[in-house]
Amino acid sequence: MVGRAQGLSGVTTPLRSLHLAGLKITPLSLDDAVASFLADARARRPRVYIFVNGYSAELRRKNPAYASALEDELSIGVIDGAALELAGRLRGERGLHRCPGPDFFTAVAEASIDGGDVPFFLLGGNEGVAQQAADALSAQSPGLAVAGTLCPQFGFWDDQLSSRLVAAVHDSHARALWLGISAPKQEIWAVAHAEELGMPIACVGAAFDFIAGNKPRAPKVVRMIRLEWLFRLVTEPQRLWRRYLVGNAIFIFDAIRFGDRPAT
Repeated sequence: MVGRAQGLSGVTTPLRSLHLAGLKITPLSLDDAVASFLADARARRPRVYIFVNGYSAELRRKNPAYASALEDELSIGVIDGAALELAGRLRGERGLHRCPGPDFFTAVAEASIDGGDVPFFLLGGNEGVAQQAADALSAQSPGLAVAGTLCPQFGFWDDQLSSRLVAAVHDSHARALWLGISAPKQEIWAVAHAEELGMPIACVGAAFDFIAGNKPRAPKVVRMIRLEWLFRLVTEPQRLWRRYLVGNAIFIFDAIRFGDRPAT
């Protein structure tokens, strides 16, 4: 499966996708993903960047709408978890690179200040967290354009609320939307509204809290040896035990079952 994206040079280049454990991913490095996202923003091209990890295999099984979002032609599934990186390498894919959501967020912020033409909109999180994250990013990358922030209610976003959120993003003149809500809600909502919004959307989940400093992130050396998942499990065991223990077990099963085929 191949999509197309316009690079920073203006040349249209193919984006190759493949399947690991039934999950569609696009094998982009962090730098390539950043370039692709900014090119989409400058071209006003709708696209949904989904950060795929071992837990995605369980979510795909439980939620058909999430499974559809992963396979949607607008979706770019980048590797967020070490399990996918390892599974790909065991399958002989050597060009796979992790692209964690918080790293992607800060890298896009830093790269976007060169042109100053990609205003961000941050949507989601607990009350005030989106603005805290925007302030932290602006401190790290002076000159960053932030068009707006909103922290809507938790729970289901009905059509009426969704219409108001889309209007707020449009009225802000943003060129890129960051969603900081939980999976699978953020991915399903993003795919449903991407064309209406006419901009790339990055579904970065807890990245707002990490960037704002409300949640500790694993030390860099722990991230380098691919054990960030273990650090998160230790720091939030009640919330994350199922995600990492059950989710990774399901991922391994699906990796054996589906190989390089889409899930059925």
